Amino acid sequence: MTLWIALGLLASAAAACVLWPLLFGVEVGAEGGRLAALRALHQERRRQLREAVERGELAAAEAAELEAESERQLLAEAGSGGEGVVRTTSWGRRGLIATACAVPLLAAALYGALGAWREVEAARLLVQRAEWAARGAEDAPALARLDRRLQALLAELAAAHPRDPTYPLLLGKLAAERKDWRAAAEHYRRAAALAPQDGELLAEYAQLLFFAAGGRPTPEVAAAAERALSIAPDNRTALGLAGIAAFERGDYAAAARHWEAALAQLPADHPAAEALRAGVAAARERLGEAPAADGAGARLRVRVALADSLRVPPDSTVFVFARSPEAPGMPLAVVRLTAADLPAEVTLSDAMALAPGRDLSSARRVQVVARLSRSGRAERSEGDLEAVSPPLDVGGAEQPVELVIAPPLGS
Repeated sequence: MTLWIALGLLASAAAACVLWPLLFGVEVGAEGGRLAALRALHQERRRQLREAVERGELAAAEAAELEAESERQLLAEAGSGGEGVVRTTSWGRRGLIATACAVPLLAAALYGALGAWREVEAARLLVQRAEWAARGAEDAPALARLDRRLQALLAELAAAHPRDPTYPLLLGKLAAERKDWRAAAEHYRRAAALAPQDGELLAEYAQLLFFAAGGRPTPEVAAAAERALSIAPDNRTALGLAGIAAFERGDYAAAARHWEAALAQLPADHPAAEALRAGVAAARERLGEAPAADGAGARLRVRVALADSLRVPPDSTVFVFARSPEAPGMPLAVVRLTAADLPAEVTLSDAMALAPGRDLSSARRVQVVARLSRSGRAERSEGDLEAVSPPLDVGGAEQPVELVIAPPLGS
């Protein structure tokens, strides 16, 4: 903005040099009159610059630089010497005035038609939105207004540049932040069609399709994940989704292979690693393979899902744990997931105990809980949602315990 103010002031001063003698009939018939006119113009420039500083439109340092430039111009004009008389006819005066007025108008019209003002404005709004998010701004109405303006600009840009995937991609990210999964998936579909060799984009598209389907691995999700893997074989998102789809259709060998490939890319203590290990173990069990040595002792399979009506951020923390109904306290086994991992089947075992001697094998009966934690902490807090099983005999259930986390009644 400061640059435009400075250029405007300089343009105004330059126009004044031409129009002053035309509008006010100034004749410069001698050197003294010429210098007087130049000094008057210089004083006018100084006044405009100082007023811009007082209004806060221009920094003092920039004003000083512009004033120095004006002085250099004054000295150059004064040193050129020469006597002359500025005389114009009535028609000449009108022509010059018309030209001086038409040039900036024509430039503005050309910039509006050919320039990138929409791109500049969209970039400014994206930066402003990121700054608000970084500050944790809670002015929801203002953010909604900014988003509507930004969406309208991006839609115009997408229509103006139909071969550029950038704008549908940005629209998709905005829709995903609103948790409008269907709209986000549609925008990503358009972006993916324009960038068919972008494996990461295809994987994100598959994930949005998964969310839009309520966490179900539909054939469309599986196809998008496989397309992503054909381009980016190591993409963790695509591997996880492909594993879920394979498990759902009973291809346990493929499920284990996909999840093991994803697990190989994660550190052992990564929050998603335990879920992947449990998924691999479940797939191997379905194949009739023996469980790993660290799975010895009591084991309990749990299948966890979110209700279709529940909308939560994909990175929301979910704890799945077993506890003693007779002596509640520290869990006997616990695994941590995210909402993006669900639906998932996990296997609770003695290896997941938090304290020696207090594990699944130490209890006769247990209760299984799936807790959606709003705070991200294991301790229960206000706003958490839970699905709780009835008391179960340890090792007595052949089928997985089914838990579905749902919103409170009446919400």
